[in-house]
Amino acid sequence: MPSKARRVVRPKPWHVEAYRRWLHLKQDPSYRAASNEIKDLESKEGISDNLTKKKEETCRQFDLITWAHPDDNSVTYHNADAIVRPQWPVYAISPWRKVTLDPKELGTRADEDGWLTLKVNLLAPLPESEEMLRGILRAHRRALDVPKDVRQRAASNLQCLEVWESYENERKFTAVARHLRRKVSTVKGQYVRGYVLVFGSKPTGSMKQRRLIGIGDNPGGEFESHLANCSRCHRAETADQFCQKYVDFVKQDHVSLRESLPPDPIR
Repeated sequence: MPSKARRVVRPKPWHVEAYRRWLHLKQDPSYRAASNEIKDLESKEGISDNLTKKKEETCRQFDLITWAHPDDNSVTYHNADAIVRPQWPVYAISPWRKVTLDPKELGTRADEDGWLTLKVNLLAPLPESEEMLRGILRAHRRALDVPKDVRQRAASNLQCLEVWESYENERKFTAVARHLRRKVSTVKGQYVRGYVLVFGSKPTGSMKQRRLIGIGDNPGGEFESHLANCSRCHRAETADQFCQKYVDFVKQDHVSLRESLPPDPIR
């Protein structure tokens, strides 16, 4: 039986750059002199405060993560970025904070609302930046309680918006269904979802608004499930004839979508 071909791991550009800088640093006379001083301290004093201080000074001087002797053959392409600080095309620059996410404690640079400030080198090759960006986002999302993504396809949302606009003109679900050639039950669910897309998030506070808490983040899909068990909503010809819960939902005070979304970062 033929053996499986070994998967070739493509080297990351920042690993190659860290290795290049390490090879260059090994030839630097001032780094060699500082490293020899550290070796002398190790042989004379062993682990000591003077040794620790000298290593820290050397790391600051040459912008290293940790000290390694230039003749240390264990430093290779695979681990040079643990010695020489990598020059990545994307950095997370927000303040670091600890997050307790049962059962373990994690860290992230994202704030409590999930915003992460990045510094991106636009002169770096785009594939490298995209690869690093994906890794950074995955790493920081692990420290947040991120719900499972609800895939909101553009085509599906467009259908919901078409239903909402058509209902504003027709004022009857049967007429909308006939016009768009869809089932009446489908049209009703898409109308509810379209309402959310146009007016934004649901308010909370008053007694009427608190009744809406049972309507979650996918109101169109939840309404279709609700429709199977609610004879009133099933018979409804207009939004005014829904049961009280969904009448309250579509008659609530409108919150404009512009107010409910974060500002456009592109100016």
